[in-house]
Amino acid sequence: MASGQKHDKATIFLSVPFGIFIGLIWGLNSALIAGISFCIAGLWLSPDLDIHSKSLKRWGRFQIIWRPYRKFITHRSLLSHGIFIGTTVRIGYLISMVLMLKVLLNFMGIDLEYISINRIRNLIEKYPKQFVAILIGAEGSAWLHLILDGDPRPKCKKFNS
Repeated sequence: MASGQKHDKATIFLSVPFGIFIGLIWGLNSALIAGISFCIAGLWLSPDLDIHSKSLKRWGRFQIIWRPYRKFITHRSLLSHGIFIGTTVRIGYLISMVLMLKVLLNFMGIDLEYISINRIRNLIEKYPKQFVAILIGAEGSAWLHLILDGDPRPKCKKFNS
């Protein structure tokens, strides 16, 4: 299992080749988006957000939003380290927390009209290729993490007894 420092170095180093690879398929715009998404997701949305990790520490004061996630998601479980599932859960969780914060702020009289499900949907409809590049970058960084861990299979009590 790689250390947090090894994960970070590999993520930063491989974000450029990853972006170039995507660029060969989808062009320069998607290359930049996928490479940046790979780097950001690898550093801030790591599968290791389920433990007290470097990725969690990067959130600074905002790491508190990951407390419920850490409480309910066990380390190296299918929900944190599962291929496709882990990234989906982390992104979905983050979006849910942002939307709950918006509701709380609305209740306090602060309207953040530019944050809404409809606005996100409209952006996805307007820029579908870029949205897919973001998701590919985020999932690619998760795969790198799992590969560096040496055993990419998540722990599942039912199957790994």
